[in-house]
Amino acid sequence: MSENKIRYSNRKNLLVKDEQGNDMFYPRIHIGNRYEEKELISMCTEGKGIPPEIFIASVDSFMRTIGKLLSNGNSFSSRWLNGSVRMKGSSTSKEEEFNPKNNSSHAVIENLRLPIDIRRKLFDSMNVQYIQEKHNATPIIEEIYQIYPRMNNVIGRGNAGKIIGKNLFCDEAVPDSGVYLINKEGNSTALSITASSNGQIVSFRVPVDIEAGEYFIHFVNSRSSEDKKVELKNKIIIE
Repeated sequence: MSENKIRYSNRKNLLVKDEQGNDMFYPRIHIGNRYEEKELISMCTEGKGIPPEIFIASVDSFMRTIGKLLSNGNSFSSRWLNGSVRMKGSSTSKEEEFNPKNNSSHAVIENLRLPIDIRRKLFDSMNVQYIQEKHNATPIIEEIYQIYPRMNNVIGRGNAGKIIGKNLFCDEAVPDSGVYLINKEGNSTALSITASSNGQIVSFRVPVDIEAGEYFIHFVNSRSSEDKKVELKNKIIIE
């Protein structure tokens, strides 16, 4: 496992200046290595006398149990993880029904947190390192899939999707940055971004009223001043 070090760069805040009108900056974390499931299982079981299949079954049971609790509006706490759910979105009236299945701006989001004693140990041992941020990096899309049920390169109308790759930066303060669907006629539809993580993961929701068919995924990087648009080569099916 790599050294416990959090790398960051300072990024200009496009919305806020100080009282004298000077630019202000905020830290932006750069994710290090990405560990896949097989590596995580090995880290948790190697040298501990725990058969990987037993570990997998136990974790699966735990996650299914908390998933059921959260889906019924409950919260939970444990020595490993605490969690609850929250709603995201706005309505046009006090009486409007919250309906994430039919309204692309509505979403129910899981809120999972490490217990406070684990967080204290983590933060007590961490180191931070400033790095110079690189700009004008071309977005690279490696995976596109529907989150639940998972389907690669196929997403249902009104459903949530996820893009995994590199240099996938989007910012509401930067005009036109984000994710678009491009149909065969070349017409584009902007997707609602629900979450993003350090240029490597972007979650979005497909409009419920979009026409079914084949589309290109088109990504506009908010961090690049030149050549912001990724080449149109990543296709998905909207059902």
